[in-house]
Amino acid sequence: MGDQPTAVTLYAGIVTALLHRERTGRGSCVTTSLLANGAWSNAASIQAVLCGGEIQYRLPRTAARNALTCFYRCADDR
Repeated sequence: MGDQPTAVTLYAGIVTALLHRERTGRGSCVTTSLLANGAWSNAASIQAVLCGGEIQYRLPRTAARNALTCFYRCADDR
């Protein structure tokens, strides 16, 4: 959870900079941080852990609640 939020943030920064240039005639510098955006997108989980909460990891294949979250063996036996 870092690449997609970072791309969205970068896109928003570029669009905002273009709007700023259109209105003022001055350019802008757009930067972003993969780490900061990853932390932002996982903020609820990070806050929960800092307050003593536990993260639920994926259930074993035999106990999955949804077929889309199961692990399946591939043709190459992985």
